[in-house]
Amino acid sequence: MEDSKSQKIKKIPLKHAYKLLGHGPTVLISSRDGVTDNLCSVSWIMPFDFDPPLIGAVIERTHKTFDNICKNKECIINIPVIDQLDIVKKMGTISGHKKDKTKGLSLQTGYHVSCKRLEGCCAWIEARFKKHKATDDFDLMIFEVLDVYAPKDTLTKKFTIDINKCPTIHHLGGMDFCTIKKI
Repeated sequence: MEDSKSQKIKKIPLKHAYKLLGHGPTVLISSRDGVTDNLCSVSWIMPFDFDPPLIGAVIERTHKTFDNICKNKECIINIPVIDQLDIVKKMGTISGHKKDKTKGLSLQTGYHVSCKRLEGCCAWIEARFKKHKATDDFDLMIFEVLDVYAPKDTLTKKFTIDINKCPTIHHLGGMDFCTIKKI
């Protein structure tokens, strides 16, 4: 597998999907309404189970991404790197209901879903929407992992993100972000 930048893409065993989210990165969730692609920054995302691999994400029900996922039952969880911080900020502050947020971005169609992934990320998780749990305060969307892949040189032998090569983005609140390093 390759992306448009001729970057070698490696398929990751599904049982290791949780390792890509366990350190708490901010992600960009790709969705599609049938015509337009959308990306949404999400900080509250976590692995839920191993077999089948499940992921939970809090996505506001007023967001375009929430509507798209409820309609099409699929998404791609893009794990961006620090060089993509401006994209993460933009996707978290502009409404997809009002504007095509992905215009000008380099996107590739997923392997098992119709939505597109953002090039340059350190990993991607394609997922199927399973269920929605609503409370008065938040909306939890639960996804089943369909496929996991990453550029060949971004993961360790244990299938964790090599944060020295691919520093991920972590949300501190508001417009404050950081990255982490291995200790």
